[in-house]
Amino acid sequence: METNNELKESYRCMVDSTVVNFIKSSVHFWEYK
Repeated sequence: METNNELKESYRCMVDSTVVNFIKSSVHFWEYK
């Protein structure tokens, strides 16, 4: 059970960082425009 929970945590972290990167690049894109 613990490993499954850790996997979810790391997956959530990965998704969070991906979303943050996407938002950052979107902001840069709009600022550039």
